Amino acid sequence: MDLYDALRVIIIFTHRSENGSLRLSQADYNVNTVQSMDLYDALRVIIIFTHRSENGSLRLSQADYNVNTVQSMDLYDALRVIIIFTHRSENGSLRLAQADYNVNTVQSMDLYDALRVIIIFTHRSKNGSLRLPQADYNVNTVQSLDLYDALRVIIIFAHRSENGSLRPSQTDYHVNTVQSMDLYDALR
Repeated sequence: MDLYDALRVIIIFTHRSENGSLRLSQADYNVNTVQSMDLYDALRVIIIFTHRSENGSLRLSQADYNVNTVQSMDLYDALRVIIIFTHRSENGSLRLAQADYNVNTVQSMDLYDALRVIIIFTHRSKNGSLRLPQADYNVNTVQSLDLYDALRVIIIFAHRSENGSLRPSQTDYHVNTVQSMDLYDALR
């Protein structure tokens, strides 16, 4: 499959509730609709429909962005919204370390840095330490890696169970396999 379809698969199959039903509101988007939408709309769907609180309301602050605003924004802003508004602690404060990045900084950074910020600052344990094993990647390493490797790091290290084991089935992919696969396979 091509990159567009790979992203659509992420939307359709990975954002499911515990019983396997889609978190996306069926009244808004069915599977066929998502499969036929373009990449921009696909990313907007991730923002609008998967980042909801348990009662179904948007986690995004309504005072900042309503659904129509998000639907009309460009790809860069969409990614920044994911960083700024969905990665918050329970009391609403940013999980991103304020000493490193404030909101204005995130809004002005380029796409590569935005993806690195997602990796470095949002994938942290509750006490603020990085979930990524320090023996594998420290912050400087992640900041200097290219986009392909950055996406692989998300797959390999951020998708772990609480005890640190990989959530991907060990019989399907072990770390070395994922590290050696290309970007398309990584997204798959």
